[in-house]
Amino acid sequence: MPSRKFIISIIVIALSIQHNFAQNDSIFKKEIYFKIDNLNFYKNNEYFNLIADGYTILGTQLHPKITYKPHPQFQLEFGVFGLYNFGNEKYSKIIPTFSLDYKLWKLNMTVGTLHNENLHQLIAPFMTDETLLDERRLENGSQLRYQSDRLHLDAWLNWETFIKKGDAKHEELVAGMTLDYLLVNQSKWQLKIPVQNLFYHHGGQVNSDLLEPRNTYTMWHKAIGLDAKYAMTSTQSLQFKTYFLHHQSTSIPQDLLFTKGTGLLSELAYQLKHLTIGIGYWKGHDFVSPRGDDIFQSVSQKTDLHYIDGILQPYYAGHTEPDRSLFLGKLSYKKELYPDLFVATEVNFFYQNYTSQLAIDPENRIENLLDYNYSVKVRYSGLLKIK
Repeated sequence: MPSRKFIISIIVIALSIQHNFAQNDSIFKKEIYFKIDNLNFYKNNEYFNLIADGYTILGTQLHPKITYKPHPQFQLEFGVFGLYNFGNEKYSKIIPTFSLDYKLWKLNMTVGTLHNENLHQLIAPFMTDETLLDERRLENGSQLRYQSDRLHLDAWLNWETFIKKGDAKHEELVAGMTLDYLLVNQSKWQLKIPVQNLFYHHGGQVNSDLLEPRNTYTMWHKAIGLDAKYAMTSTQSLQFKTYFLHHQSTSIPQDLLFTKGTGLLSELAYQLKHLTIGIGYWKGHDFVSPRGDDIFQSVSQKTDLHYIDGILQPYYAGHTEPDRSLFLGKLSYKKELYPDLFVATEVNFFYQNYTSQLAIDPENRIENLLDYNYSVKVRYSGLLKIK
């Protein structure tokens, strides 16, 4: 049985919290904001390898939102997300959004549309940055964020596909947790320990038995790394990041083939004001990720468009490169042109220094290949207080 003093202490703390909330509520004036997010983007993947497709994405997003803040600790937000890919006759997607945010000390809790402006700080092999260019940027579920002087934590559940009894589709959800722990914080040096976890579930128990094969699996990705940053001057810095990756699956994914694999990602970046120049290295062994950037996969994600006598041939399907290595290069420029208006340009290079070939067509060989992509993004994010 708890002691009487302990029970009295809990009651006193609870009454104190309630009193503080009541005081804040009596002082606080309810607020209403209008917010508008607009992203205009162009990205071109010039890929000629046997793993990832080359294609171009260009379009615009518009996401107006109304935020109602009835209390200092929580707010409600309603909006409509619109996506238009240039060349379409109509909008590609129009999706309503809703979120409830509740703040308690250093904790921020969200239900509804989640906060993923930086993709939860996930590395590219786990989550491709193209997620931000289409409707995938909208994640819906629940989220918990924690921020202190030394620890940043982001944990979330994104329910991607909901199913009912007899639905002819699979249930899909993604859950994750990322954290950065600040180990050293000096005037010129910063040293962080980043940890990343990502769970992907593909399955369901009430969907149609006609789904053959059922292809049910849960995949867990995890990474631990080191992030060291040295401030050379007030406008120059040097940063080194390295991550050790591992994934495993409960069963063999139908299109991903490998149940477990590993990876190593290392990057060195020099930043001068708005300009960043970087080099890096990727080494993957049997590595696959359902939401990661295609170019880091060990299983081909290319589109099969080869027909013989009118029959589609599995030209790329099943092609694997179990030990895939890439030398990386990056050049980016990001700047706030005017208040709330941002521009970002980026070029990424991927050099494959080994030979790969298709089993179905041995003459199709790739050796010492340089792939690259480049992008331009212009974003406006403005906030107007209505009341």
